[in-house]
Amino acid sequence: MSTQDGSRADAFLRLIRRARRGRLKVYLGYAAGVGKTYQMLLEGRRLKEESIDVVVGLVETHGRIETEKLLEGLEVIPRRRQEYRGIALEEMDVDAILARKPHVVLSLRTQTRRRAGTTSDMKTSRTSLPPAFTYSLR
Repeated sequence: MSTQDGSRADAFLRLIRRARRGRLKVYLGYAAGVGKTYQMLLEGRRLKEESIDVVVGLVETHGRIETEKLLEGLEVIPRRRQEYRGIALEEMDVDAILARKPHVVLSLRTQTRRRAGTTSDMKTSRTSLPPAFTYSLR
């Protein structure tokens, strides 16, 4: 990890420690494969080393071995399976994450609408948010 990456992780760590409300950090990239998920997981590992309670809510490694290795040692919340219009879908289990109460949740994408049977209070409108997020829940 470069010094610049370390200083960004340190700044985010300070933000988490003094936060009283949730925070959202978005990793922007102009194309697939530029390192959004990789960077998010690197930062998640660094936060875990600093004794911050980090879980992975949803991540797609797209078969990239380096990215898969970054998941090692991080707790991954199992996906929620649900049928929607006859199609089995897997999505981030927001209810399980809220019940678990971690300090930080790493997610490749956000849930864009509430499905029947969920109790979460996330936004229900469709969005075009970039695909890598870090949520600080405390």
